[in-house]
Amino acid sequence: MSNIIDITSLDGFKANQNEKIIDRELFHPNPEVLKLWKAMVKNTLKKFPSSPEPSVPALDLSFSENVSVAEQEEIVKKISIFLASYKEDVARQNFEAIKAIALLQKEIAEYQASET
Repeated sequence: MSNIIDITSLDGFKANQNEKIIDRELFHPNPEVLKLWKAMVKNTLKKFPSSPEPSVPALDLSFSENVSVAEQEEIVKKISIFLASYKEDVARQNFEAIKAIALLQKEIAEYQASET
C-alpha cells in the first residue's frame, strides 16, 4: 500500500498577497522615499516570493504488508504534521529575512532620496 503526501503550497497566491500588503501597509513620511522603497521591496519579493518549493513535490510512502492500516495512518499523520510544521518554520524564517532586507532597503531609499 502506498500513501502520497503533497508538500507543495500556494506560493503564487501568497506572493500576490504580499505585494498588496506592501502597497497598503508600507509607510514613510517622505513620498519619494516611499516610492523608492516600495519598488525595492517589490523587486525583492519577485526574487524571493516565498519559501522554496521542494525539488520533490510529493512524498510517496510504501508500506510492507506487515504494517497495519492503523499503523500506516499514524505514520502518515505524524509525517504530515512534521512537514507542515517544517514548512511553516521555513516560511517564517524567509519572512524574517525579507523584513531585514526591507529595512536595509528603507535606509538605501532614504539615502537615495536625500541625494536628489
